[in-house]
Amino acid sequence: MDTFGERLRRLRIRKGLSATEFAAAMKVSVTAVCNWENDGARPKPNRMASIAKTLGVDPHYLLGGAVSETFSEEIDRLRGEIAALAGVSKKQVRITLEL
Repeated sequence: MDTFGERLRRLRIRKGLSATEFAAAMKVSVTAVCNWENDGARPKPNRMASIAKTLGVDPHYLLGGAVSETFSEEIDRLRGEIAALAGVSKKQVRITLEL
């Protein structure tokens, strides 16, 4: 399993943010971001929700939980399970959410 820092770095890069841009968005120094990504330090707990929101993930995922990285990945996983149970292809499964 990957560490908090590895997840943070991967998600930041996937979002197309440099460490400098991410630091500015979080209102911290680039050194703080580098320390987080190298597992030399952890952000304060009150910052986790903001980090997760900026990166588009669930805070639980950042902390090592088994939650999928993104909502669309979770939907795609469920689509595959439903297709397998119904004996059809994933392309034939349409999922509609009402929030």
